[in-house]
Amino acid sequence: NWDTPFTLDPTNHNTLYFGTHRVYRTTNAAANWTAISGDLTDGPAGGNLVFNTITTIAVAPTNGQVVYVGTDDGNVWVTQNGGTSWTQINAGLPDRWITRVAVSPQNAGTVYVALSGYRIQEPLVHTYRSTNFGANWQNIGGNLPEAPVECIIEDPANPQQLFVASDVGV
Repeated sequence: NWDTPFTLDPTNHNTLYFGTHRVYRTTNAAANWTAISGDLTDGPAGGNLVFNTITTIAVAPTNGQVVYVGTDDGNVWVTQNGGTSWTQINAGLPDRWITRVAVSPQNAGTVYVALSGYRIQEPLVHTYRSTNFGANWQNIGGNLPEAPVECIIEDPANPQQLFVASDVGV
């Protein structure tokens, strides 16, 4: 994948996460990396629509032990214990490229997922929210234009306001 995800832990500036088909973590300025997950994709790629790679990583600003991951083959995962165990949470979501996972600045259990059907010529908006660590999802696409969504962020000052970036605007 041409856009390898990495993110800093907002609760610990010494911790950096990096995604391939698994998640790696460093706590010493990238001198050493440790795999904290197994393969979170569906396995080796079988074509040119997906590459079976992690596309997005988000760490909860209120709890550095909570990490969410999305993949280009439609998987979404969460760990609530810093990578010791992972739970797949994409049941109920469309099987599409996960373009972004974002965690609420106020609540580690509230997560947003943006998906894209661009590679299968599906320009529909796919934007979802869960308030229980991905156990259930609510479609929050509302009246957004029919276009792939690339990014979603909750306003840190107002959890009722979201910013969404799509292929046609913000």
